[in-house]
Amino acid sequence: MSIEKIRELSIIKFPKSVDLREAEGLLIYLAENLPATINYRASHFMSLNGWGEKKYTLDYDGTTDIRGTIFAPKGGNATMDSFSFEHSTGTSKLKSIMFNLTPGLELPDYDIGARRMWDNTRNLVKQYFK
Repeated sequence: MSIEKIRELSIIKFPKSVDLREAEGLLIYLAENLPATINYRASHFMSLNGWGEKKYTLDYDGTTDIRGTIFAPKGGNATMDSFSFEHSTGTSKLKSIMFNLTPGLELPDYDIGARRMWDNTRNLVKQYFK
């Protein structure tokens, strides 16, 4: 299987781009419904200007970055995988979740539990945006 096909399976695209707050709402939904423990780090770059007539102005609403892990201890077969959110071009919004791939691995080399998690996460993302 080509790396492009594996990459396609590991990326979950959203029907619309989301901001940090919406992305965190999605992560809560996933944690409750997989069920899983989701550990993540989120950062959002902003620039505040204190010079001018107003007390301050938001000059730049910049890049949002979310990275983490999903741990699903389902039925005695614990599964863990790392993920990050992908940015929409030219905005601070996020357009997809990408599970991290290991260069050189073929699809059968990935843990079956991790591949199921990709599918379960994809289905829950579809439900979330309905």
